[in-house]
Amino acid sequence: AYLNVRTLNRYTAPLLLAAALLAIPTSVSAQGAGRPRGDVAASLGWLYIDTQVERAGNRTPRDNTIYGGVTAGWYWTEHLKTEIEAGGGTEGEGYGNDVLTRNGRIVSRFHRGTVQRKSIGISQQYQFGRNSWFHPHIAAGATVAFDTRTDHYDAIVDFFDPTRPGGGVIEPARTEGPVRSTTVRPHVGAGFKAYVSQRAFFRADLRVGGLTSHGLDDVLARIGFGIDF
Repeated sequence: AYLNVRTLNRYTAPLLLAAALLAIPTSVSAQGAGRPRGDVAASLGWLYIDTQVERAGNRTPRDNTIYGGVTAGWYWTEHLKTEIEAGGGTEGEGYGNDVLTRNGRIVSRFHRGTVQRKSIGISQQYQFGRNSWFHPHIAAGATVAFDTRTDHYDAIVDFFDPTRPGGGVIEPARTEGPVRSTTVRPHVGAGFKAYVSQRAFFRADLRVGGLTSHGLDDVLARIGFGIDF
C-alpha cells in the first residue's frame, strides 16, 4: 500500500507522545552516585518549519518533516549542562496559488515549494533533581540552520484569451533553485531525562525558536535514548 509522507508527518507528533509514555519505566534505578561528566544521545522527532515566502500576496507555508539528530552534553555542575546537537529533517513541502495580472487580465499560477533543513545547535540546560531517576530540565541557546529551498511553478494559462481559441500558455512552467541559506536563530526548550539504568536514559523534549513576523520559525518535538559517561 502507498503511504503518503505528508500523512505520516501529520501523525508523527502523536506517535512520539505515545512512544514516550510507553517508554517511561515504572521502576528504575537512580543514576549512579555523583554527577556524570557528560552524555551522548540519539533522537528522532517531528520538526515543523515555517519559512513562509511572500508570493503575489500569498504565503507558501512549509510542511512538517521527520527529524533525526545526535547530541553530546557536558556537565559543569550537578544542574548545569552545555549541550551540542547536529541533525536534519526530511524534505518539507508547501503549496500556494498566486493571483497575477498578465496582459491586463487576472490569471492564477500554482506553485510548490520545498525546503530541507540541517542544523547545528548549542544550548545551556538547567537540570532539576539530584541523584534521581527523573530529571526535568529547561534550556536556552541558538541554532545555525542550513536551508535548501526549491520552488516549482506551473505554467500560467489564460483559458479565456479571446485571441486564442481554447486559451493559451502565457508563461511556461519553471523551477527556481535550489537556493541555500544559512541563518542563526535563538531557541528555548523544556524536557526531561529518565534513567532506565544507572547510566542509560530515555529523553524527551520540546524546542521552539526563530520568532518571525509570521510566528515561530520552527518547533521540534523529539524523543531519544542515550548513555552517561
